[in-house]
Amino acid sequence: MQRGVKVPPEIVGLTSKCSNVSHDQASVVLELFSITDDFCDFRADELMATDGDNDTIILRGIAITDRLEEWYAKLPQEYIPVKIQTESATPEVLSDYYYAFNDLYVSSMHSLFRVCSLLAYEILLLHLCPPLRHFETAWPTTSSPLSPSQSALLQSTAATMLRIIDAVCANAPYHLGFPTQPQGSNTDPNSNSTSNPNIPTDTSPAVRGNPILWPLYMAGKMPVCPPATRTWIIGRLHKLGNEIGIAQGLLFARFLSEGIFVQAKWMDELLAGKAERHVEL
Repeated sequence: MQRGVKVPPEIVGLTSKCSNVSHDQASVVLELFSITDDFCDFRADELMATDGDNDTIILRGIAITDRLEEWYAKLPQEYIPVKIQTESATPEVLSDYYYAFNDLYVSSMHSLFRVCSLLAYEILLLHLCPPLRHFETAWPTTSSPLSPSQSALLQSTAATMLRIIDAVCANAPYHLGFPTQPQGSNTDPNSNSTSNPNIPTDTSPAVRGNPILWPLYMAGKMPVCPPATRTWIIGRLHKLGNEIGIAQGLLFARFLSEGIFVQAKWMDELLAGKAERHVEL
C-alpha cells in the first residue's frame, strides 16, 4: 500500500471469492480488503502518472474515500471501540480520551482502515494543492487559485485527515499497554458500544504494539499533522522501539524527526532504475 505496488490479480480473485462467505465478521474484513486492493491499484497508477489528468485522479480518489467512509459507517456494534475519558492529557494519552477495543483483531482492522484512509486523502490533498511540501505547514495552502468547489474539498480533506490523525493517536494507548479502565476514568455515555474491552494481557507487548506502528508513522508524516502531535507520535514510536522491542519504531521516529519518508526514498530508487526488487512478485 505504501510503496504503491498493484495487487496481484490472483490475490484480488481470492478476495472476491472469499467475499461470498456468509460469516458477518469475515464479510466485514473482506470488504475492507477489497477496498484496499482497489486503493493499491489507484496509488500505483497515481505514482507512475498513468491515471490521466489531475481531475481524473481527484475523482478516483474521492470514490475510494467515499467507499472507506461507507464501510466504517456500516460497522457492526461489536467493532465500535469504547471511548474512555481521562482527567487530562498525559505522556501516554495525547488528548483527554483514548479508545479501547474488544480484541487485537478488531483494533488491527481499524489500523488498516486508518492507514488506507490517510494515504487516500493525502493523494487528494497533494493533487488539490501541488506546491504543498511535507512539514511546510500545519494547514494546506496553495499558490494557484482554486474554484469554490475545489477550495471546499481541500478544506474538508484536510479537516478529515486531522480527525483520522486524532483517532490514530487515540488508538495508540490501547496498543502500548495503557490501562483500559484507569482509576477515575469513565466511558463515553454517547458510545454505541456496551462492551467492556480489556487489554490483551495474554499476548506479548510486541504483538500488541505492532498494529499501531504504521498508523503512527502515517499520521506523523501527513502534511497537515500539527507539530505538537508529530512530536507526541515520535515519542510513541520511541516507546515501541526502546520499551516494547520493535526496532522499526526507532527507525520511523528518526524518519519523522529528520523529514525522511519511505515513499520518497523508494521513488528515488525507482527513478534511478534501482527499485526492481520492490515490484517483482
